[in-house]
Amino acid sequence: MPRGRPKGSMSAGVGGMSAAVAGLSQAKAALLSQRDLIDGQMAELDRMIAQYGGSVSAAPRVGRPPGRPPGSGRMLSGGGSGGAYRPGSLKDVIHGVLAGAGGAMAVKDIAEGVVSSGYKSKNKTLAKSVGIALTDMKGVKKIGRGLYGLG
Repeated sequence: MPRGRPKGSMSAGVGGMSAAVAGLSQAKAALLSQRDLIDGQMAELDRMIAQYGGSVSAAPRVGRPPGRPPGSGRMLSGGGSGGAYRPGSLKDVIHGVLAGAGGAMAVKDIAEGVVSSGYKSKNKTLAKSVGIALTDMKGVKKIGRGLYGLG
């Protein structure tokens, strides 16, 4: 059985694509024409509003609305630095367990401390989640293989 495309299929595909491009170009031209018509109507309405003493905005708003102002993100005070974690979060509880230990702890021991401190979780692989969280936490140092401490 022959492999690849049948002969002549490439030219048919290109012809179909050029027809689609031509259709899109016509649609674009129609939309631009409609926009020009609406712009003219808007200018006429603005003139009528100004005639009756109303104020008209200088230019219509175009594009995306502005996003959040700088500094209003979801980070806690301090911009995410300094080890401030959301109270009750896994990282907050891990930080408390490490602070209470005073020295280096194994990931397994930290996970047990998290559970014994009352952290509620249905996670069957909590020790793995603790290990991932430890690598992401500021102020926590990896001391040895599987050993972490506050630093």
